[in-house]
Amino acid sequence: MEEDELSLLANSLHTAARTTRMEKLLADADVDVLLDKYSPFLSKVFAGTEAQMQKHGVDLTTNPLFREFKSDPAGMLKAMRRNPDYITQWAALDRKLQGGLPK
Repeated sequence: MEEDELSLLANSLHTAARTTRMEKLLADADVDVLLDKYSPFLSKVFAGTEAQMQKHGVDLTTNPLFREFKSDPAGMLKAMRRNPDYITQWAALDRKLQGGLPK
């Protein structure tokens, strides 16, 4: 490809990425309430995951991300929700939750 063709392709891909980006539908504060409510459940899920990983010889205590999740799952997910790198994933989850928020 010629340099100008490559530049045009890169610009069109960048534009396409921006136009396909989804937006969150739920307020962060509303999701915070859900995360706080289900924090004990998140801890149980992590404990089960950790046990399975340990059976396969994986030591999660050496991974700072997993240590943080284990100590404060709701807090970590709240921070991830506000991280713009994860907006598309949260937007997809919001669309699922909008069909019926858990009570």
